[in-house]
Amino acid sequence: MASYLWIDQAAALKPHAAALSQQSVVALDTEFMRSDTFYPILGLLQVASQDTVLLIDGIDAVCMSIAAEMLLNENQQPTWVLHSCAEDLEVALNQWDALPNRLVDTQLAAAHLGHPRQMSLQNLLAVELGVHLPKDETRSDWCKRPLSSAQLSYAAGDVAHLLPLWEKLSHTLHERDRMSWFTEDCAKLIAKARRITPFDQQYLSFHDAWQMKDKSLAVLQALAAWREQVAREQNKPRGFILKDPVLYAIAERLPKNATALAAIPDIPLSAVRKHCDELLHIIHATEIVPELARPARPLTNRQRELLRQLKSWLETQAKALNLPVELLAGRKQLVHLLRFWAGEEPESHEDWVGWRQMLLEPNMKRIAKAFQSDLVE
Repeated sequence: MASYLWIDQAAALKPHAAALSQQSVVALDTEFMRSDTFYPILGLLQVASQDTVLLIDGIDAVCMSIAAEMLLNENQQPTWVLHSCAEDLEVALNQWDALPNRLVDTQLAAAHLGHPRQMSLQNLLAVELGVHLPKDETRSDWCKRPLSSAQLSYAAGDVAHLLPLWEKLSHTLHERDRMSWFTEDCAKLIAKARRITPFDQQYLSFHDAWQMKDKSLAVLQALAAWREQVAREQNKPRGFILKDPVLYAIAERLPKNATALAAIPDIPLSAVRKHCDELLHIIHATEIVPELARPARPLTNRQRELLRQLKSWLETQAKALNLPVELLAGRKQLVHLLRFWAGEEPESHEDWVGWRQMLLEPNMKRIAKAFQSDLVE
């Protein structure tokens, strides 16, 4: 069991923060709750150096302010070592409105060394270091107080071994000449965490909307933007405001009065009572937007066949490189690439640009040209 210090007072945190801020790397993890809120609620921040594990009360605002100074100081900022960092970065951005300049993700590092793309920390530690962590607190309430000793021990274990794990993975990445690929991908994780879909583009996630009439599409855009604003203002999940199928049905049917709105399948009566005037106003006031961007159409049969051939070729390349194929490209990236080649997307997918593009795209274009000569110029 990893030893740790529980800290819920600023006076206790300050000397440790001063020491940790001088470190070049620190291990970091977060425990948070988000069952009925839009934003994650930080319950616990775990930070570790080679010889210290701090469990910092995420509810204490003063402690979190000190933690921000320790972790995000522009003059001397440590590299964060995390495992499967996407949610941790979301928590950091919400808590401090800032992200680290540099990070390493041990899950991503493991994938670059041939492990499964979504390998859990428990499995990775068992394979690489022979360390076995319990999993019995993964569903805990991290905002209740006091936290139990079992919760604290579990949380400490999540960060106590990250630095020795990274030391081993880093050595192997250098040995296999994969560090440059990995470093590039870590930078993309930070960039991805910074990206927020604009309110007026939220409707593009409704994939069936490509076939909507112009008025309905414009209303869907307005409704999705409205829901995003309300969800953020009220700190409620989008589905708590109105679920996707309901939003889509409203835009498709364009109800003109409260009775017609209440007849929308699965719309909660509470939502009708609460939002009726707003929704009807949006429907009435929204005008057709000329050339409004539409969600992409489904792939054609020929595109699906080409996608199958590209996936098959990628699987062969992944085996040759000893990499999980998902690290090279997932279906989403491949579909985006096909659309980009066909002139349906303005630019390549952000995950594709870089080492993947240089390593893989020339041969993939040759496959595409051989399959369908008019797909690629």
